[in-house]
Amino acid sequence: MKKGYLAVGVLFAIDVAVTAAFVAMMPDQVPVHFTGGEVDRIGSRYETFTVVALAFVFGLFLMLLARFGEQENRATMMKLNVGMQAMFIAVSVFVSLNTLSYDSTAVAVGTPDSGMSKIAAVIVGATLLFLGNLMPKTTRNAAFGIRLPWTQSSDEAWRKGQRFGAYASIPAGILMIACGILFDGEVAFVVAIVIFVAWTLVSIVGSYFACKDVQG
Repeated sequence: MKKGYLAVGVLFAIDVAVTAAFVAMMPDQVPVHFTGGEVDRIGSRYETFTVVALAFVFGLFLMLLARFGEQENRATMMKLNVGMQAMFIAVSVFVSLNTLSYDSTAVAVGTPDSGMSKIAAVIVGATLLFLGNLMPKTTRNAAFGIRLPWTQSSDEAWRKGQRFGAYASIPAGILMIACGILFDGEVAFVVAIVIFVAWTLVSIVGSYFACKDVQG
């Protein structure tokens, strides 16, 4: 467990250092928000640290679960924390590179951004693959997995629900990564949203039927 704490701390420190290095190279005003692949808000370069702040909040939450949560889930929570911190580093690098790709003297609201949706799809896809790998390894808890009334009704229902969650998450992750590789701009954005919504619906409905015979 100590190695896990150390890994989380090191990864978070890397995230802070990488983000700080990118921010030092940015102009004072940069694109900070996008809609449909276009810049719709300009703001301070320091808003880039938002990703680091999220990494800290999620890291602290998962660390508390690894320390005080259900004994049988503590190792899984730590693995999840390590994986999420690595994902946050990838997101920080992506956001920073995307910001630096703009000419600060020419950037304006409405500037198209064709690469953002592609990279976001790959990152989300990798996250789904990671979550799909962890789901079957957890026991009933209040923080992670497909947490619905029917999956929480018994240990057996939880096991079947999380196994189905893995079956849904891994193909969705692969499709999401393929979407990021094959499609550009708005097409990648729309296809990624469709995949994500489909994954959510399949996980909810499919887990219900997977647990139907063992609820209670």
